[in-house]
Amino acid sequence: MAGHRLVDQIKEVVDLVDLVSETVRLKRSGRRYSGLCPFHAEKTPSFFVDPDKQLFYCFGCGTGGDVIAFVMKHRGLDFHEAVRYLAERYNIPLEAGSGDPNRAGEKEELYKLIEEAQAFYHGLLFYDRRGKEAHEYLRKRGVPEKLAKEEKLGYAPDEWDALLNHFRRKGFDPEKGIKAGLFVKSSGGRIYDRFRRRLIFPIRDTKGRVVAFGGRSLDGTEPKYLNSPETPIYNKGSLLYQYDRARKALDSLTSGNRFVFLVEGYMDALAFHRVGEFRVVATLGTAFTGRHARLLKRMVDEVVLVYDGDSAGRKAMMRIFPFLLKEQIRASCVLLPEGLDPDDYFRSHNREDFEALFRRRIELGSFVLEEHIRDWDGTTEGKIAVVRELHEFLKDLDDPIILRDYVRKISEGLQVPEDAILFQFKKWSKRRGNSQKLASDKYPAEKGKTTPVYSPEEELIRLVVKNPWVIGEFRDQIREALSCASPALIEVARAVVDAAVQGDGELDVQGVYEKLSTDAAKSALSRIVVDDNPYYDKEMALMACADLIKACKKRGSEIEKSRLKDKLIEANRQGDVETIKVLLKELQALEACEMSIRGGRERI
Repeated sequence: MAGHRLVDQIKEVVDLVDLVSETVRLKRSGRRYSGLCPFHAEKTPSFFVDPDKQLFYCFGCGTGGDVIAFVMKHRGLDFHEAVRYLAERYNIPLEAGSGDPNRAGEKEELYKLIEEAQAFYHGLLFYDRRGKEAHEYLRKRGVPEKLAKEEKLGYAPDEWDALLNHFRRKGFDPEKGIKAGLFVKSSGGRIYDRFRRRLIFPIRDTKGRVVAFGGRSLDGTEPKYLNSPETPIYNKGSLLYQYDRARKALDSLTSGNRFVFLVEGYMDALAFHRVGEFRVVATLGTAFTGRHARLLKRMVDEVVLVYDGDSAGRKAMMRIFPFLLKEQIRASCVLLPEGLDPDDYFRSHNREDFEALFRRRIELGSFVLEEHIRDWDGTTEGKIAVVRELHEFLKDLDDPIILRDYVRKISEGLQVPEDAILFQFKKWSKRRGNSQKLASDKYPAEKGKTTPVYSPEEELIRLVVKNPWVIGEFRDQIREALSCASPALIEVARAVVDAAVQGDGELDVQGVYEKLSTDAAKSALSRIVVDDNPYYDKEMALMACADLIKACKKRGSEIEKSRLKDKLIEANRQGDVETIKVLLKELQALEACEMSIRGGRERI
């Protein structure tokens, strides 16, 4: 039987957009992807995938769900067969689902330890005299106190056992702290704090939970930046600093280009925050990987690199290009003045200055070509070397139009015929067993947009999913208003309300999906999540919620009135006077309630 752990691991590794793209030609449409449904014949795309929530839904045939549901439907497999198929295809050990049943509990314990450490470090920075050094460092670097508090920055003192002693006083097991990456055990068995005399940056996962820390040395000790080791809850190759906050910033956009700035470090990311720009992420002391690229692909149309304005920064941007190209992510770069990193730049320039640079950003592929062509030494051997180096960048590109454009630029820069470059590319690719093929369209692009029609109950759940905080204002009224909804919607509503009440203002959609027991409910949630939601403004959301509750109550009243009238007809037919009297009173009460709803006198 497929365990929860195995299913969770599959969902962490498999990207729904990538999987669906093998069958459906998807096009970015706002925050979603759309295409022709693979489950029924259609000419206008009504099939949508939400890359953030990792759910799909077709507004034409009503099929929806997660990555496992897609494989089940597409390949005609049952749940366990689909799990096995995905596990084997993505090299995930099947025994991942049959391991220690206490694994989930262990992870929760590690989250609590990390949370306690964060509170400890944060308190030292702002409410302990030992944090004065770090406080002064932040002031010199131009980080406002408000921003430092928002980000829960902290300070690890110049002591070997400050956090260790704190944990012992709290009754926490130091061995668990080692597993969480907070402590180190020497060969002699001595346990001591990993972070000492460092400014502490909390690292959050995609759900906003703190899972690790980065520490900046304040006394020149190497390494300048020390990061938590990988743990059961932290994998630095699949996370980006500030990803969760960038995603929130993007979710608040109703239109415009969905892009994110990619920078090298913690202070560079916070430099953007200082000027009010939160669409920014940074790598976590490791090289950029394909997993990072796939993570970004879920939420943006374009990645804009802003690295140090020196030779090392330019080379770093070029190394990232193949990963973004392979995932077909539009990429560009902003070239900062020589010698300045983003943190330096924003301490001497304002946001308007940067926006001027941003408007002059360079397409990343063109930047890579220009940098290599600039290094050509003028010799024939040098030409071959440059073409070979550029082939390494472009070998995974399967878009013939983009490839031809790049080849044209190489041809012009090196004065080599385009055919000769293409011939050499194919020759090198063939040697590697990776013969380049031109991409072919699976079907012609079609215009048109499916506009789904929602019942008041669905609209109300849509609003709550996007704005879970409204439950604090209308919890009981929402439950009452949805009492006449379909069984699937009632199941979704209960799960959403329970998750929102137990959460911290954010709704874990995947968590809600896992709690649903019927396919109808899972499909209903997928439909609600995948479609765009118009409610962003708080006041507007409150007003809309109140109006929808009224609409649901009115609809429920109409359903109940129809039921009572049917019973009244039957009572009249049978001559049951007593039942007629009871039914008439119920109808009168119902009509009085309807009048109060229409007049707005009922308290919502």
